Amino acid sequence: MGCTPSTAISTSSSSTAPGCAGPPVSPTPAPRSRTSRINAAGVTIGFSDAGAHLRNMAFYNFGVRLLNRVHQAQSKPRPFMTVEKAVHKLTGELGDFYGIDAGRIEVGDRADIVVIDPAGLSDAVDGYHEAPIAEFGHMSRMVNRNDEAVAATIVSGELVFRRGEFVDGFGRTLGTGRFLRAGEARGTVAPVRRLDQTVADLAL
Repeated sequence: MGCTPSTAISTSSSSTAPGCAGPPVSPTPAPRSRTSRINAAGVTIGFSDAGAHLRNMAFYNFGVRLLNRVHQAQSKPRPFMTVEKAVHKLTGELGDFYGIDAGRIEVGDRADIVVIDPAGLSDAVDGYHEAPIAEFGHMSRMVNRNDEAVAATIVSGELVFRRGEFVDGFGRTLGTGRFLRAGEARGTVAPVRRLDQTVADLAL
């Protein structure tokens, strides 16, 4: 599949898609232009278009990159965005935009939480790494690793990821979360599923 320009706002300065041998993508906007666009109403920070490419389908940490930029900007005389607004832009604003029951932490809501360690927010979040895909004969793929920044991930109140490692049984005997449909009522909490059989066995 060919390389195509991304329609999302990139927080990097690269003008070519990673791993692409074809023509460059659209030039990245200047920093001031990116800043004004990120602050504009209706502009969301989402995944990249890397899902179309098996080798770099894990280049999707735009949210962490935004938090890094905002964190570093706090030491400047006029930060372009507050930390609170950045967090809302990556959570509640997205929930409202897509009309899903997500993005807030309130009594009775599903506890889906990403714990970010500010000490881990640095230029390292833009780093390049390789990791094998066991399902494809351990073929190597390009990934982003933000283990120092992403301290933990909690889904439906269950700890599933901590300091670079998934908890034992995740995706096999421990199931969390579910597909979120637009327009569902608040409080659509899915219980954690602990299976006697592995998820892989059930799929056969």
